[in-house]
Amino acid sequence: MDLEAASTTQTNAFTGIHMKKNNILIIIDMQNDFISGVLGSSDKTTLPEKIKTFISEHDDFEMVFTKDTHTQNEKSYELSVLPIHCEKETGGWQIVNELKEYSTEGNTIEKSSFMAGSGLSNKIREINSEAELWMCGVCTDICVISNAFMLRREFPKAKINILSELCMGATAKAHDAALEVMRSSLFNIV
Repeated sequence: MDLEAASTTQTNAFTGIHMKKNNILIIIDMQNDFISGVLGSSDKTTLPEKIKTFISEHDDFEMVFTKDTHTQNEKSYELSVLPIHCEKETGGWQIVNELKEYSTEGNTIEKSSFMAGSGLSNKIREINSEAELWMCGVCTDICVISNAFMLRREFPKAKINILSELCMGATAKAHDAALEVMRSSLFNIV
């Protein structure tokens, strides 16, 4: 499907966004614990459906998911300030139902800290190291921004787009602040 041509005749929530085959959509930590679980909130519950709508309206790209992954006995700074969350093999660790059909073992990168690190970078290189990158997910002010800067370091020539309406922060203020930092650091905020 030629999305550029379709976008001129099709009205949708994301008018003006033209995704092409050489694009990769990176979906950060869309897991139950961040949406409706221990770190979730009622304002986040609409986000999975918004991302699913975006995917259905822009289906001509590769997808990569990150999956925050922790263990009960893990000793980390993150778990010293946040409650145990996304514990491996629990319901809270699973990708939200709305997006589960798109997440596969081959396109999902487990991570044990804010950044996905070399797993995400290597997956992007495997798909297309010259791709335009699009990012969405949670939390804008923690994992989205951390991974955006990591990807900027790994792919300095890439255009990195942050889908602001498809991200949510720990708070609305934190979300806006993270977007402003990324904007001033030459990320494309859409």
